[in-house]
Amino acid sequence: MSAFLSSLIMLLAACLTIASAQDRPLSVYNPAEPVVSSSGSITLLPGFHVPAGSSFHAFISGYNTTPLAPALSQNQNYIVTYTPREPFTSGVDLSSKAVGEVMQSVQYFDGLGRPLQTVQTKGSPGADKDIVIPVEYDAFGREVKKYLPYASGSKDGSYKADGLSAQGSFYQSPPAGVPTISSPYAQTVFESSPLNRVLEQGAPGNSWQPYSASMAESGHTVKQEYSTNTMAGDRSVRLFRADVGTGYTRTLSSSGNYGASQLYLTITKDENWSIGKSGTTEEYKDKEGRVVLKRVWESESVSLSTYYVYDDFGNLSFVLPPGSGADGATPDQIKQDLWCYQYRYDERNRLVEKKVPGRGWDLMVYNQLDQLVLTQDPLQRNNHQWTVTKYDAHGRLIITGLWNAGSLIQRATLQSSIYAASQWDTRDRTNNTTQNPTGYVITSYPAPSSNLVLNYYDDYTFPGATVFGSADPNSSLGQSDEVKGLLTGTRVNVLQTGTMLVSANYYDNKGRVIQSKSQNHLGGTDIVNNTYGFTDELLTSVRTHTVGGQTTTIASRYTYDHMGRKTETRQSTGAANAAEVLLSKLDYNAVGQLKSKAIGDGLQTLNYGYNERGWMRAMTTSSNLFSLDLRYNTPDWGTPQYNGNISQMQYLTTKVASPGSKAFTYTYDKLNRLTIAASTQGALDEQMSYDQMGNISQLVRGGAGGGTLAYPVYEGNQLKTVTGYSPRSYQYDANGNAGSDGMGKNIRYNLLNLPQSVTSGTTTVATYTYDASGNKLKNTGTDGSWDYVNGIVYKNSAIDFVSTEEGRVRLIGGAWNYEYNLKDHLGNTRVSIDRYQGAPRVIQEDEYYSFGLRKPTGGYDYSNNNRYLYNGKEIQTDLANQYDYGARFYDPVIARWNVVDPLVEKYQPISPYVYALNNPLLFVDVDGRDIYIPITKGDFTQKAFTQLQSLTSDRLALLQTGQVVKYGSIDPNSTSMFNIRFVGDNLSPVRKEFGTKLVSAIIDSDYKITIKDSQGGSERLSKGDKEATLYHDADTDNRGIQNEDGTGGMKPQSALGHELIHGRNYLNDKDDQTVVEVKDPDTGKVRGMTKEELNTRKAENNIRDEQLDKRRAQPRVIK
Repeated sequence: MSAFLSSLIMLLAACLTIASAQDRPLSVYNPAEPVVSSSGSITLLPGFHVPAGSSFHAFISGYNTTPLAPALSQNQNYIVTYTPREPFTSGVDLSSKAVGEVMQSVQYFDGLGRPLQTVQTKGSPGADKDIVIPVEYDAFGREVKKYLPYASGSKDGSYKADGLSAQGSFYQSPPAGVPTISSPYAQTVFESSPLNRVLEQGAPGNSWQPYSASMAESGHTVKQEYSTNTMAGDRSVRLFRADVGTGYTRTLSSSGNYGASQLYLTITKDENWSIGKSGTTEEYKDKEGRVVLKRVWESESVSLSTYYVYDDFGNLSFVLPPGSGADGATPDQIKQDLWCYQYRYDERNRLVEKKVPGRGWDLMVYNQLDQLVLTQDPLQRNNHQWTVTKYDAHGRLIITGLWNAGSLIQRATLQSSIYAASQWDTRDRTNNTTQNPTGYVITSYPAPSSNLVLNYYDDYTFPGATVFGSADPNSSLGQSDEVKGLLTGTRVNVLQTGTMLVSANYYDNKGRVIQSKSQNHLGGTDIVNNTYGFTDELLTSVRTHTVGGQTTTIASRYTYDHMGRKTETRQSTGAANAAEVLLSKLDYNAVGQLKSKAIGDGLQTLNYGYNERGWMRAMTTSSNLFSLDLRYNTPDWGTPQYNGNISQMQYLTTKVASPGSKAFTYTYDKLNRLTIAASTQGALDEQMSYDQMGNISQLVRGGAGGGTLAYPVYEGNQLKTVTGYSPRSYQYDANGNAGSDGMGKNIRYNLLNLPQSVTSGTTTVATYTYDASGNKLKNTGTDGSWDYVNGIVYKNSAIDFVSTEEGRVRLIGGAWNYEYNLKDHLGNTRVSIDRYQGAPRVIQEDEYYSFGLRKPTGGYDYSNNNRYLYNGKEIQTDLANQYDYGARFYDPVIARWNVVDPLVEKYQPISPYVYALNNPLLFVDVDGRDIYIPITKGDFTQKAFTQLQSLTSDRLALLQTGQVVKYGSIDPNSTSMFNIRFVGDNLSPVRKEFGTKLVSAIIDSDYKITIKDSQGGSERLSKGDKEATLYHDADTDNRGIQNEDGTGGMKPQSALGHELIHGRNYLNDKDDQTVVEVKDPDTGKVRGMTKEELNTRKAENNIRDEQLDKRRAQPRVIK
C-alpha cells in the first residue's frame, strides 16, 4: 500500500501546479466511493488509509491547458460571455485562463444592435480553431440565410471580416468527417408584404435551396401558401357545433359549411412535393386562432380530414378523425364512439369526462384547487374502483393509490364530498410506522384503500428510511441537509404483492443527487454514488448491488473535452477492485459532430458520416463486421426523398458476402407511409396498404417469414381478424387492450394496462410483475424466470448480465465478459461481438423486416441469446415474439400495437394502434408512448436550449432525440447518458422560482411543446390538441416591445418564456380567449386583445425579473 500511496502522492504533487483546478481533500476512506475523480487534484490528508481487503482508485482527469488567449476585435461592438468549467474566486481575469477552465463566446453586433457574428473561442475539438456563425441581412433587415457554423483558421475569438466567404470555403473543402456542402445555409423566402410571412423555407445543400435555373437539383423547400376557405369545393369546411347539455354532456351538430373567407388557411408542402394537391397539408383556423380542420391530401382526389369542435366556452369537445367521415355527414353516436375523441367539462371548464377511440369513458374529479384527485378508467368502473391522488400544501404529489368505493357513486356527489373535506394532507412526524405506515395524516376525501406510490420531501424522517440510515457525514461526497423542496424518498408498491420498495435520494449543496439508496424486489439493496464536475457533468457513478449476501459493484467514469462533449466512458464490473474497461472513446469532427467511436478498449471503431442536413449517411466499422449506407435524395435506384425519408439502405455484415447483396429500396405514399420495402434478394420484402386511419389493410412479405396477411375485419381501429399465412383473431377489453395474442393465448392486464399473465386454456404460460411506476421486475415463462433490477438481469435467480452503454457484460463461468452491440440508425441490434484471443468475435447476428419482424432463418447465434433486438427492445417468446417497449408491447408480425397508446391524444388523426406513423425506417417509438426522430441538427437547437436553460434553476439536458429532460432525472446507468447532446450551463445561484415551475410543469406533463426556429418571423404558438409548436427567434432583441421605462426590446429568453406561458395555459385548458378592448403600449393604438394575452404579459414580468430584464409596459383595458 505504501508504494501505491507514494506513486499517487507524486502524481498529486504534479497536478497541484494547475491553477484553479478542483481539489478533493480526503481524510477518511469511504467504502461507498471506491473511485474518486477530479479535474485538478486529490489530496490524501493525514490519517487517510484503505482498509485491508478494500480497494481505492483515484483519477486525475485534468483539462485542456491551452491558453484561451483571446484577441477580441476592439473596432466592433460585442458582448463576451464566459462560462467557467472550474471554480474561481471573484475578480479573476477569466480571459487569462485555459480553455479547459473557462469557455468564451463572443457575439458581435452592427451599429443597429443586430447580431453580426457569433464566435466560440477555440470551440472546436482540440481547441485549435474558433467556431464561427456568420449572420447576413437583406435590405429589409431580415435574416434570409441561416449559416451553418464553421471552424475558422484563427483561434483568438476575433471578428472574422471574411466570415461569409470563409464559411463557404470551409464546406467546399471540409476537414475529415465534415460533409462537403455547396450551399451551407438555410435560405428563407418571405412574402412581399409587411407581414413577412414565410413562403419557402430551405435547408443546407443545393437540393434544399429555393428553385434556381442554374441549380438543377434545387427547389425542394418547405413551401407555404396563405388563403381562406370557400363555401364549396375542395376548400369547403363543415361547420360543427358542440351544444352543452345537462350533466356536462356535449351534443355534436352541424349547420352546413362555413361561409366563404371565414377561416384562415395555411397550405404546407414538404420537400417532396412537386405539383398538385397530393402530399399537401391544409390547416384552417377560425378568427380566434383555433384550428378547426386539418386536411391532408393522399392523392389529387382523396383527402383525409380531422375536425376540431369547440363548445361556447372555447373548450375542445370533439375531435373527428378521418375514419368518422365528417366531411360527408355528421357522425352519429355509433361513429363517435368508434372513431372520435369526446370531451366534457364542468362549470369551471375542467375536463371531467373523456372518451378516446378504442376505449370507454374516463372520469376525473377535482378539488377546489383544481388539482386532479380521482380518476377512473372503464375497467375500474366495473369494480367501483378509483385511482386517488393526494397533495400537500405546496401542491406536491405525495400519494397515489386506489380507492374502493364499494358501490356506484355519481361524479357530482364525489365532487361535493371532496370540496367539503380538507384540500391537502400533511406529514405525520410524530407517530411510528406501526401507527401510521404512510407517514401522512389523511384529512382530504377519500382516504386510499391501498397505496401505490408515496413521495416524501424536505427531510429523511419518512417511514422505511431507517433501513438505510443517513449518508456518511464524513463522506467526500458532500451530502447536504438543505433539502427543502427536494424529493428525498419514495415508496413504490410491487403490484399484486402489497410490498412497498423504499428509496432515498441524497443531495449536495447544489441540489444534485450524489447518492441514491433503494430496495429491490429480490430483497436486496442498490446504492449509487455520483460525483460531478463544476459544470455538473457526471464524472463517476458507482453502483453497489447486493442480493442474498452477494455484492456486485459497477463503477463508471466519464471524461469530457473543454466544451463539455463526452469523450470517454469507462466501466468496471464485479468486485470493487475489478479491472476497468474503456467502453467507448468518442471523437468529433471540426464542428462538433460525432465522427467516430472506439468501443471495448479499441476492439472496434465505428465511423460516422452525415449528409448536408446532418442526417446520418453512413456507418462503418474497422473490421467490416457491420457497415451501413443510408440514402435520402441520392439513391442509386428508386425515388429520391428530400424530407428525411430513407430512399435506399444497404448494409454489410460478415454473413453477407459482397456489398449490395443486402440492399433495399423504399417507396412511400403521399402521407409518408412506407408502402414497399424491396430487397435485392426478395428475402425481406414487405408491401403494405392502409386505410384512412393508417390501419394496415394488407401486408405481403417475402422470404421465409413471408406470405400475405389480410386484415378484413376492423371495428373502428380495433383489428378483429387476420387471414393468410398467420391467421389470428382478437377481442378487446373496455380499456382497449387486446385480450389475446391472436393465436390462442389469453392476456390479463394489470391496472397500468401492462401484461400480468398469459394463459393457454387453463395453463398459465407466463407471468409478469411490475411496480406501480410501470417498471418491469419479473417475468416467468417457458424460457425460465427473469428478474430485472434497473439494468441488472437475473435468469433463474442468478445474474445473467448487466446492461452497459454499448451492450452488456455477462457473468460466464465466474468471469465477466463484455459484449458490444453494433446497431443501425434506429438502434436495432445487428451484430453482437466480444473479445476472443485479442480480436473481435461475432457471437450473434440478426436481420429484420422493415416493421421489425426478426428474420426467421439466416441469423447467427453463438449461444449468445441476446433478447434485446429490434429498437433494442426485449423480445417476448411467450407472446409470439412481441417486443416489450415499456409502456406497451408491439407485435411485429402484424406490425401493430395491441394496446391503446397511453398518449393517444397527441396523434389524433391516426389510429392509436399504429406503429411509428407507419414509417419505421425514420421514426422510433422509444417506450410505446411517443414518437421521436433520431436526427438532430442546427445551431438554433443549441441557442434555444441555452435560452430555455436560463429560465429555470433545474439543470436540463437535451437528448439526441430532441427531447428535453431534467438532467438529474437521467439514470446514470442508462443509455440516455450517452445520448445527451447538450447539458445546460450558467445556472444562477439565485433560484428562479417562476421560470423553474413553468419549465418543470411542461417537462413533467403528458403534453408536448416543440420549439422551432421562427426563421426571423414573430414569436408565436401553433396549437394542436395536447401539443403545441412554439416558433421562436433565438437571435432577436424584440425592439418593437415597449418597456415600463420607455425603452424597447426584450431578451430572447424572455420572449421564449412568454410563449411557454401561452403553451402551458393552452395545454391546461386555461387560456381565456375572451377579447377586451385595450390600448396596447407596443403600438400605441386601441385594439382588441384576449385576456390570455393580457394575463400572459403580466406573468411575463416574473420571467423578466428573474432574467434581469426590463419590465414590460402593460396594456390599459378600456372596456
